[in-house]
Amino acid sequence: MVPGTFFALAAYVGYEAGTDLWFRHRPEFSFPGLVLALLSLVIMPVLGVAKRRLAQALNSRVLAAGALETLLCSYLSATLLAGLVLNGWLGWWWADPIAALGIAAFMLREGIETLRGETSEA
Repeated sequence: MVPGTFFALAAYVGYEAGTDLWFRHRPEFSFPGLVLALLSLVIMPVLGVAKRRLAQALNSRVLAAGALETLLCSYLSATLLAGLVLNGWLGWWWADPIAALGIAAFMLREGIETLRGETSEA
């Protein structure tokens, strides 16, 4: 079930980004999106490190994996932020859909990894 959500999200985001690039659709700048990306970029690494420390203290592999996922969200936030900034302040309309394609590729990879993990545990 979980891999399917990753695949569905990757397909949707990839389709939207691809059509935006193909038809040269210029996305509107989103100030709330910028603030959310900035907050996420600040909060996620702090949360990830705290989860990693707790995982080590509890000797929990599951929590350690969750900590890694939280840290990876920081990279997604940075990608999102780069697309927003390049689009909003430099006028590079294509940066936003390119960033979205990067996020879609990440979701696809996560779906594959999750599917492999479910298959190996079955």
